[in-house]
Order: sequence, then C-alpha cells, then structure tokens
Amino acid sequence: MENKWHPGSWREHPALQQPRYANLEERDRVLKLIGELPRLVLPREIKELKKKLALAAQGKAFVLQGGDCVESFAAHGPASVTARIKVLRQTALILSLGLRQKVVCVGRLAGQYSKPRSNPTELRGHNVLPAFRGEGINGMAFTANARHHDPWRLLLATRKSVETVNLIRAHLPSLPPMSFAWPLASFRSEESFRKHNSFVYRSLRRLSGQCQSLRALASSSMPIYVSHEGLVLELEQALTRFSHGESKAFNLGAHMLWIGERTRGLDGAHVEFFRGIANPIGIKVGPSADGEEIAELVRILNPSNEWGRITLIPRLGVDAVADTLPPLIASINKHRLRVLWSCDPMHGNGQTLPCGRKTRAFVDICGELLASFAIHRRCGSRLGGLHLEMSSDDVTECVGGATEVEAEDVAMNYTSLCDPRLNRTQSLEIASAAVACAQKTHPLIIRSWPDQRGLQSV
Repeated sequence: MENKWHPGSWREHPALQQPRYANLEERDRVLKLIGELPRLVLPREIKELKKKLALAAQGKAFVLQGGDCVESFAAHGPASVTARIKVLRQTALILSLGLRQKVVCVGRLAGQYSKPRSNPTELRGHNVLPAFRGEGINGMAFTANARHHDPWRLLLATRKSVETVNLIRAHLPSLPPMSFAWPLASFRSEESFRKHNSFVYRSLRRLSGQCQSLRALASSSMPIYVSHEGLVLELEQALTRFSHGESKAFNLGAHMLWIGERTRGLDGAHVEFFRGIANPIGIKVGPSADGEEIAELVRILNPSNEWGRITLIPRLGVDAVADTLPPLIASINKHRLRVLWSCDPMHGNGQTLPCGRKTRAFVDICGELLASFAIHRRCGSRLGGLHLEMSSDDVTECVGGATEVEAEDVAMNYTSLCDPRLNRTQSLEIASAAVACAQKTHPLIIRSWPDQRGLQSV
C-alpha cells in the first residue's frame, strides 16, 4: 500500500457498497454543500475520546457503544434524542457500578443513516428494485421512485446529524437524574414488571455499595460521543479536513467511525481512507475472519501501534464465538498489537421468522456476551467494550427478556428501519448480564433467561 495519502486517495482502490448516482453533477453539487456545513465535532473532542479508549484498552475503563441500527429522519427531534441519551446513560450506569469503572458512552447516532446490504436488490413478487440502504441513500418504500439513490439525501442526513449533535450538547447538561422504573405497560404481566424493577434496584444497590454513590452517579453528567459506520466514502471525504496546526486529517462528522465486515478488505477503498484519518477506528469482525489478516489490517490502520486508535468489534454469533474468537485473540497477542476488544453480540445472532421479520433471541445475545468474557479471560486478554443495537422505545423486535417478547409478538411494535434492536428494558438486562459475566456470577443470571431459540419452527 502506498504511503502517500490524501482524503481522496481511496478513489484509486475498489470501493464496495457505494451508492450509484445517475446525475454526477448533482452529486458533486451536494458534496460541495456538505463541505460548507458546520463541523459536527471538534478535533480536541476526538483526541479526548481516543485517550479514553486507550484507558479502556488497558483495563482502566469500559466502553458502551449503542444506538439505532440505522437512524430515521423522523426520529431526530428533542424528545427522541433525549430518550436515546437517557437509555445510553442508564445502561452505562449499571455497567459503571457493576464493573467499578468509568464507562465511556459512544452513541450510534448523528450520522448512522446508511447501511451495507448482502444483496444489492430486493425481490417482492415479480418486482425487483434496489435494496433499501438507509434514508441517507434511498427510501424504504418499495417503489422505483423511493429506491433510487438520491444524493440530496446525503445533505439532509448531514443536516439532521448536525441538529442531533447540537441537541446533545444542549440537552445533556440539563437532563434530570436517571430513573430506572419503567411503566407497567412495557411488560407482559404485572409479575414480570415487579420482578424486573426489583432486580434492577437490588442490583444497583448491591453493586454501588452505598446509596450516596448511586445518587451521585445518577445525577452526574456523562459525555456522549457520536459514531457511525464510515460507509459512503464520498460523504466521509467531504467531512474530512486538515485542522490548523495539525499534521493529520480529522473526519469531523463523528468522534469515532467504524469499518464494516463487508468493507474491510486490505486493498479496499475503505481501508485506504481510514488509514489516513486521525479519528479512533472500529473494525467489525465476522466469523469468516482470519486472525493474521485482521492483524495485518490493524497494522495498516495503526502503524505506530498507539493505544486508543483501534477497537476490534467481533460479531460472531453464539454458535461460532467459541471456535472463532480464540484464534483472533491469539493473533493479536502474538503480534503485540494494542487494541481495545469490544463485543457486538447482536449482528451474528439474527434469525428470520416465517412472516419474514428479522429478530434476535435475547438468550443468544447474552450467550455470546457471556462466552466472550470467558474466552478473553482464558486467552489472557480483556473484553473492554460492548456494542449494541438498542432503542429507547418499548419495541418488540428481539425475543425474550423480562418483557417476555415472544415470536408472535415481534410484529406488534417493530419500528426499526433495518435490523432488530433491544428495547430499553432489554438493554438494562444486557448491562446486568455483562456485569454478572465480568464478575463470574453468570449462572444466577442465566437461570432467569427464557429459552427462546428455535424460532424458525414458530
């Protein structure tokens, strides 16, 4: 790989998962307008996050990265942003108290408007149209007009991202102390409602050691950093600038960006672009990954082997994690690469119901998380982060948990534009399970998980 880098050098490499625009002059006009918009984040904030990720990589903090699978243009107002911040902070608080560490909050928000897809097209009946790739690229409605790739959506997505970041800055300091009591309507029965709230409060008091500590943490302000998958490279280039007095370029559209499983090829355009920006970088790693290839990728993206630069985010699935994760850890350890290990227990555990809806079983999500903690301990490594697709609403997209969502309930409140997310109650449960896994008390948690596997037969 050539050492000479500039924000557009990725164009000399094969670029996967990119939108195809019919009018290139219109696209260029949109990108120029995006380049003139206010920057979303500051270089000093990016550096601040990198320092915190470095601490997490060295066992001195824990990272929670969570939010929507793909953001919606409709859900970016004050109420929606405040709700998403609230559930992130609540989940982080349980982790902080249980792990007795500071938790770094990184939201999947303010820019997560595009998604890679397995198939470029979607078939319904006899009609074939381009796949939905997120509202930053095309519309969800199954019509030719909605599904064509529209460059003006990039501008709209960037403007909404700016609004979201401004709302975070405005509302975060004034958020009230955190409450963990959910309304009864969120649960299938009054018994599960009482059980959940009792469990959470009991856990918090036990983990905090003293109520004063709990009150102080619940009332404190917790910075929220923003992140998204750096998928559309023309957009990311427009958001990348050399700051005054800095030798490296910063992508000012997010504090942290990640490369997806489908776009991390060593000779690909995404790796070429990412190697030149100064932001912290996440790398999603699927079950087909080769340990030596991942080690080489880390070396390309982090040639100086600095702490806080790279976060590896395996997304392996509960059935593959035991066989796949140990070789990955062994390869990173062998080459003495400085990375932060996170766990994405969502993406590898997808299932499709006979009705066509995607879902994920809560027991599988917890199972992969539990296994990841145990494998890292066994391999002389440390799991320092958790990556979740989560909603602040009472969605019924993932099966199981205290809300007792069953397969036949999935369509009841399924609002995700793409993949299923944990609802707010399930998110707190996952945090409690993570604490139990880290403290090796997981059997007490596992016994309370309903077995919701085998959904294909429902």
